[in-house]
Amino acid sequence: RARPRRRGARGAETGGTAPAPLPLPVRLAVLAFDDPGPGRESRADRREIAGGLAEAVSLRLAQHAGLQIIPPSAAGPAGASAADDSWRAASLGANLVLSGTVERPGRSRVRVHYRVLEARRGTLLGSGTIEGRSSDFRMIEDGLVEAVARLLALPTDGAAEVAGEGQRDVAAYEHFLQALGYLQRYESEVAVDAAIALLERLRESTLPAARIHAALGRACLYKYKLTSKPDWEKRAVGECERAVRLDPQLPDALVTLGYIHTATGRHDQAARELERALERQPRHPDALLGLAAAYEAAGAFPAAEDACARAIALRPDYWGGHSRLGYLCFIQGRYGCAIEHWKRVVRLTPDNARGYYNLGAAYFQSGRYPAARTAYQRSLEVQPSATAYTGLGTVNFYMRRYGEAAAMFERGTALRPDHALNWVNLGDTYRWSRGREGEAAAAYDRAIAIARTHLRLSPGDVRIRTCLAMALAKRGHHREAVREIEDAIKAAPGDIRCMEAAGTVYCVVAEHARALEWLERAVRGGLAARNLERDPELVALRDMPRFQALLREETSAGAVSAPRGGPIRG
Repeated sequence: RARPRRRGARGAETGGTAPAPLPLPVRLAVLAFDDPGPGRESRADRREIAGGLAEAVSLRLAQHAGLQIIPPSAAGPAGASAADDSWRAASLGANLVLSGTVERPGRSRVRVHYRVLEARRGTLLGSGTIEGRSSDFRMIEDGLVEAVARLLALPTDGAAEVAGEGQRDVAAYEHFLQALGYLQRYESEVAVDAAIALLERLRESTLPAARIHAALGRACLYKYKLTSKPDWEKRAVGECERAVRLDPQLPDALVTLGYIHTATGRHDQAARELERALERQPRHPDALLGLAAAYEAAGAFPAAEDACARAIALRPDYWGGHSRLGYLCFIQGRYGCAIEHWKRVVRLTPDNARGYYNLGAAYFQSGRYPAARTAYQRSLEVQPSATAYTGLGTVNFYMRRYGEAAAMFERGTALRPDHALNWVNLGDTYRWSRGREGEAAAAYDRAIAIARTHLRLSPGDVRIRTCLAMALAKRGHHREAVREIEDAIKAAPGDIRCMEAAGTVYCVVAEHARALEWLERAVRGGLAARNLERDPELVALRDMPRFQALLREETSAGAVSAPRGGPIRG
């Protein structure tokens, strides 16, 4: 049954010529809209509302079978010209691109200009204008979704309508769009905090509750990833579970739940949620990448690579798929593969700080320290982060520049004071700097406290358990350290970084035979023996014939990162 057009919004299609034939399959990149004109709101607020409108449109269009959507959170903002927009879409693997601009011609009116281009040649497929009351952005959204659906020859019978529309609350909906706009910049804690504040207020509105809880769950997950504070993980789970109870057919909430469970070591639960999302939306690239992460964390590497390959097939030039596949290659010691995928990441997204950081980790393990330093420094130029400072500190540490390493790790702890690994790293540099033993002990104690708090809520987090084992060993708590590293190995028996960490822990507690056993396993699995030779923690093994033989077993595969300087998943 056709849904009647709502009064107060009107569309004017202005392509001027017959639209070009649609490429098949249709892969549409939705760029973040902009609102450059004057208005009552601040420039930043107008931009976030416009960006949120684009995000809402992309979510509704994604419900059409046969239409693949790259949302604004992945596609980014529009460029300065149609050619820029076409290039951006093509680089993401899209063959069509939707962009838009919001105007406010008066206090009571809003006008949205939109256009759809064919990505590779920049041909205009169609364009138009949707105008409506400034008090009802949802009406404008409805008109825009219908206009684009008609342009793409999709049904306009309400199939893309969001379930549970409920009573309209026009002011609340504008704030919802603003929150979605903030979440497009999920690498920024300021933006994530602003989204959380808006969404928390909207829980009391008449907007569809499932959408509010799903968006709030995603915001809390981003906050958890930025801070590593377990309370945010707990909140993210609660919000997503509420969303799913209210609307069991909401794939985005299931995908977020899957990512949360993966991040906290609940791999079986993660896979179940992501598979449920794929049952509802089989061609959901983020669900496939999340499933790859869940399989990888459980040690099912072939299944993880298959899920990555399926996601990349859907979006061949989207950086996220190559980033995830690069990580999978990295943890298996296939360094050439990791470097190639991460080079692709930074070619596709030259402003991607994570891509440069991961590339630095790969160069580091290849023994290409100058290239690693350059990549880490480039990452810091794009966006200062604790992870990039950690990487640069790691290079300096292995070059035995302990003062420079300490300076980098200090900056890392300043940015992420609640991250256990940062304090272990800082403790290590103090430990090997003359006269700083007291500072080393304090740093290790801080790491132990943070790790224990984290593990009470996320006992399956192998990385944190490994950090705890190393900090305990270096503080002289040998029995506890051995127990923790054994638990980590049991949880991730194929993880080469756990094997390397076990070698370090057993060396520190003076169980040298067991240390050599685990280091041998790590090297056989792909760890670069050259980095063992440079690790000051292994000095007690240096003159042993078995260790010398190990150093000659350099594998052609490359290596997995030292525990203090690994890449970022995905």
